[in-house]
Amino acid sequence: MCEKRAKLAAASQKLPVPVVRTMNSQKSPWMVKISDLAVYIDARHERYRKTWEKVQGVI
Repeated sequence: MCEKRAKLAAASQKLPVPVVRTMNSQKSPWMVKISDLAVYIDARHERYRKTWEKVQGVI
C-alpha cells in the first residue's frame, strides 16, 4: 500500500487496526498502538501458519 492510500485508509478508519492522531492537527502523524498491531500480526500469522502446515504435510 502506498503512503497516500495508507493515509486515506487511516483517515477513514479502514485499516485493520485502530489509528489515532496524538495531537489535534491534520499534520500530526497517524499512530498505531503497538499492542493492537501485535494482536493483528499474531492472528494473521496463526492463520497462515496453519495453511503452511497443511501444504507441508505437518498436520
